[in-house]
Amino acid sequence: MNNINWVVEKYDTEEQDRLIESINKQGYNLTIIEQDKPNDVFVEAQKHIKKCTIFKGTLRSAKNFNHILRPEGGYPGAYYTEEKYNCSNYYQFYGNYLLNEDYIITTLKDLKRRAFFYYGIFGRDTKIFIRPDSGEKKFTGFVLDLLDLGKFEEENENDKSLIIISSPKQIRGEYRFVVSKDFIIAHSTYIYQENITKIKAVPKEAIDFCEKMLKIYIPDSVYCIDIAETMDGDMKLLEINSFASSGLYACDMDKVVEEVSKIAFKEYNFE
Repeated sequence: MNNINWVVEKYDTEEQDRLIESINKQGYNLTIIEQDKPNDVFVEAQKHIKKCTIFKGTLRSAKNFNHILRPEGGYPGAYYTEEKYNCSNYYQFYGNYLLNEDYIITTLKDLKRRAFFYYGIFGRDTKIFIRPDSGEKKFTGFVLDLLDLGKFEEENENDKSLIIISSPKQIRGEYRFVVSKDFIIAHSTYIYQENITKIKAVPKEAIDFCEKMLKIYIPDSVYCIDIAETMDGDMKLLEINSFASSGLYACDMDKVVEEVSKIAFKEYNFE
């Protein structure tokens, strides 16, 4: 297991400091690279060819790292199979488990062209929920007032990518789970009653719901599931995210590093 390599793209957060500390404590090889330096990503990927390597950083760097590493026998690299995190791919599998089960996929230009049609269906007090289809999230999902649609479209007029439209929802809590295809690795609350609340504990109902979600869709061997608790206490799937770029909040970092390393080592040897 000492042949496992972690490559971490550095950004200064307490959470990442805990990740780095845990990797060092468990005796794995660690390389830290500066954020947003594509050449550093290229150089490190070249160094890790034919090695068992786990990458943690931005999605752009994750894609570049995999592009270089995987064809040359390095694995797993970044746990990020890009297209599998598009809502247009995974929403269909989760159905009424989704928080935004009442959704439509369209484009921003079409939303502006047929604004009254979409707001008539999904609007609540002249507001709709909107988010990118892509897991790369060119903008964060948010509630868009009809009054602000023109300005938003103007600011993103060259964006031809797909978007998701749904009705606004009230959420009591949001919980992040780091999971494998078989089990929950770690979890954290990150928002509760509209406040940032980074604590390791999550409701038992969220854990039970997450375990049910594991059997539905598997984008990668390690990934993240975000679960939302509605004001009625129901648990719903908010979204899935790649492990490569997701925040880990108050997750048990030692458990994350230990289990992800084990999974990567098995996959590397199988490959």
